[in-house]
Amino acid sequence: MTQGIQAFLPYAAPIPGPAGWIEVLSFITFTAHLLLMNALVGTLLLAVLRWRSPHAAVRQNLEDSLPMLPKGVALTVNLAVPPLLFLQVLYGRFFYSGSIIQSVWWLGIMLLVMMAYYGLYLAAAKENGRRFVLGIATCLLLLTAFILTANAALVLNPQVWPNWLPERASALLLAGAGTVVPRFLHSLLACMAVGGLCLAGLATLRQNKGIAGQEPAITQGLAWFRHATLGQLAVGTWYFFSLTPQQQHFLLTTPAIHALYTFLGLGMGLGVWLSLRAKVWQTVGVAAFLVATMVAVRALLRQFVLMGVQAGSMPPEYAVPPSVLVLFLVSVLGTFAGIFWALRLCARAYSTPSAAQPQHTKEA
Repeated sequence: MTQGIQAFLPYAAPIPGPAGWIEVLSFITFTAHLLLMNALVGTLLLAVLRWRSPHAAVRQNLEDSLPMLPKGVALTVNLAVPPLLFLQVLYGRFFYSGSIIQSVWWLGIMLLVMMAYYGLYLAAAKENGRRFVLGIATCLLLLTAFILTANAALVLNPQVWPNWLPERASALLLAGAGTVVPRFLHSLLACMAVGGLCLAGLATLRQNKGIAGQEPAITQGLAWFRHATLGQLAVGTWYFFSLTPQQQHFLLTTPAIHALYTFLGLGMGLGVWLSLRAKVWQTVGVAAFLVATMVAVRALLRQFVLMGVQAGSMPPEYAVPPSVLVLFLVSVLGTFAGIFWALRLCARAYSTPSAAQPQHTKEA
């Protein structure tokens, strides 16, 4: 690491506990956040793209899901806090430097999310111009996702930081569009896949309640998942070749990564097969497994790149009494239990058809 890059790294604060535990907690909380984010953005994308679908069940289910979207934003933002805090504990030196380089773009995330949040409430409350408002909210959230993706790529490539010195302006694509764009498209396809499963899952819940005509929504939702999952193969290959030679070598020579890639390949094949057989809930389980596996690959790559840089410069960890760790874990479990309970209440409420649905069912 050159002296120029070292100048960007602030003082390394001690880690308040075993790094392995913090990595595990970061993995769990980020996976949960990513699943919610994919469901939110994916449902929004489907609502905008399939608003005029020829199938009434698709249109009705997407319209009835609108009141859930603001709640989805709130849950997604709240679940983003724990992994962000764990990231700062383990890799704060790199995260802070990357965020400072992005400066205006990074600070703009709060404004973008708040505007999208208000837009979703507005779209749920009024019918005139609803699709236009949804489109604006979707663009705001996609821009937010792009900024976060650029930040993650910047944090993972500290060798490009000195390129910022001549400009000293807010940099969004300092890591290079060739790295950020495939990484963003990879996330976008994941959103589309999970969004399709949300549509299929809602239609399945209504079908189980005896509401007829849900088959087109189930079929289209599973088709979105299937096509987006297959698209991940091409975009994932593009993303791999956008990495540095050292990062590519790590991914190709590490046994743990090989095992995860095997699980990814098998999971993708199983997910496509289950979607073709219209096994909705089994496909949902496979999708959650795929997201968790991708998060694990991401974490191992980040650990390889950043831990190697700060090896030997980290101060010793603080000694944490076991009671503190136990209290923290109990609090985390209680939080997830509360979120799960709230999600069940929402699913139960919004699986009930709207006032227009029974009339349409009778006419069908």
